Amino acid sequence: MRRKATFLLTLILAAGSAHAQTTYKCSMVNKSDKSDKMELSFLTDASTGKAYVVGNNGSAIVEQVRGMFGGISFVETTLAGNVATTTITSKGKAVHSRNMVIGPEENLIASQYVGTCTRK
Repeated sequence: MRRKATFLLTLILAAGSAHAQTTYKCSMVNKSDKSDKMELSFLTDASTGKAYVVGNNGSAIVEQVRGMFGGISFVETTLAGNVATTTITSKGKAVHSRNMVIGPEENLIASQYVGTCTRK
């Protein structure tokens, strides 16, 4: 009986932790150059309150901001101090914006992508 109770508790805890994580898989195109495509994934962990972005340049911790109407935004600040934001509506529409200062010449780079994200 004790073994059965331990097994059931393990199943309940595993199920609870599985529901604590949400993944958003995003496919986007550059708003000004439709041939420039980007794939991003975001992972949120409700049990720790942390969120992560995974893209073609690796992964990073991001801040998450929940909107009043069900949307969510993720804000990434790079080591160089550049900022990227992704906002996802509750219906899966998404926009990703990057604003960067590159190199000692302080070249400004701005880009905006639009697309959709699927919540899993």
